[in-house]
Amino acid sequence: MASRARRVARQCALLEQAMCPSSEPVQVDEQITAKVHELKSGHIEVATRAAEFLYRRAHASHLRSEENKRQIRSEGAIPHLCDMLSARCGEARYQACSCLSELAFRDELNSLLIVNVPGALDAIIKLMMSSDMQEDAALIVGNCAAFSEEAVETMVHHAGLVAALKVAATSAEAGTKGIAVGAINCFSRFGFASDTLIAERVVEEALLPLLRRQDEKEEEEGGQPDAVELRAA
Repeated sequence: MASRARRVARQCALLEQAMCPSSEPVQVDEQITAKVHELKSGHIEVATRAAEFLYRRAHASHLRSEENKRQIRSEGAIPHLCDMLSARCGEARYQACSCLSELAFRDELNSLLIVNVPGALDAIIKLMMSSDMQEDAALIVGNCAAFSEEAVETMVHHAGLVAALKVAATSAEAGTKGIAVGAINCFSRFGFASDTLIAERVVEEALLPLLRRQDEKEEEEGGQPDAVELRAA
């Protein structure tokens, strides 16, 4: 109980930090500010192009990636990107997924903020249950899980999310499968997630069938199985 209380207190403190403008001195990128404004414009085509721009600025290959992510968060872009996950336009959903997964990468505060935006996890679940954007949505979950313990706690207790990961883990697409299994692996690092993973029969219904298919592939084709790390729940 005390451990749970400490985790809740830490999550609240981190969320407060994530939602407040950064007090750290940072060189403001005026182009980012302009694109965040476009993201909030209400015009989906404009917002889609803005999300693509912000993805490039947040990308790990950018020299100012860390500072850019902090600015993007502090200027309020994340809730608007999460809203775009439910857009009717497929390109808008794709660019939102790409930007959010990159914002979560190696960023604890962004990861926690993303999973706490109202409606974001439900939108991600819906995308993971679809066929055309499964991998992109699973990558948001995977990156948030990899870089924030508090994000894992929010996600693992959100109705339907683990079930959606199971669907993604059994996808015919190797990329989707690998990302989903990686996310499950991140969940399984934490004791508080074990009950949910066991109740959802993740090992029996997702991981063991995956291993069996890999064994069959190796026997029938003489090929190497996909490199996937599995951690028991």
